[in-house]
Order: sequence, then C-alpha cells, then structure tokens
Amino acid sequence: MQEPINSTFDYRLTMLTNGYILFYFLLLLQIKMYVTHTGNNLVHMSVRTKDGSDLGKVIAVDNRDITVGGKKTFKFPIELIEQFKKNNVFVNINTNEIYRFKIPKN
Repeated sequence: MQEPINSTFDYRLTMLTNGYILFYFLLLLQIKMYVTHTGNNLVHMSVRTKDGSDLGKVIAVDNRDITVGGKKTFKFPIELIEQFKKNNVFVNINTNEIYRFKIPKN
C-alpha cells in the first residue's frame, strides 16, 4: 500500500528539522568545549557584535559566561559566541540586543 503524500512530506520535514536541531546542538557543544578548554586564551581578545560593533575585550571566562570590559561591561552566555577569527570573538547578537547583558556600574 502506498503512503499518502502528506505523511511522506511530514516525515521528511521532521527528519530535516531534527537534523538542524542536532547540528545546532553539536555546534553549541563544540563552542562551549572550545571556550571551556581555552578560556584563559580568550582573555584580552576583542569582542564584536554581528553588526561589527566593538564591545571591548574579554576580561573573564567561566563555564557558563564571558565577561567583556570596555566603555561598558557585559556578561553574557557562552552560547552567544558565533565564531573566532584571529584575535576577535564574534557574538551572534546585535548592538541593540547586547544591552540586556550590561552590568551596571556601582
């Protein structure tokens, strides 16, 4: 008996979606492992948003968060890291969105 077209399409869509979820999970896991093992090497690297704004330099790294100091100080989850290039860390967030991670000055 031949399966209806919709169920075949649904199955393929489910498999494709699951593949993307697995890929994204593995990418996040790889970034987290890299940061955890090379945390000290990230200190003093420049951090840039996805729209190119310079946030400052990495001043601290722990298992969950990265702290960036410059004109303002930010602390955000490691999962926001998108890529590393030379001495730059690029985060997957734009300048307007990063302010929710701003640490207020005392």
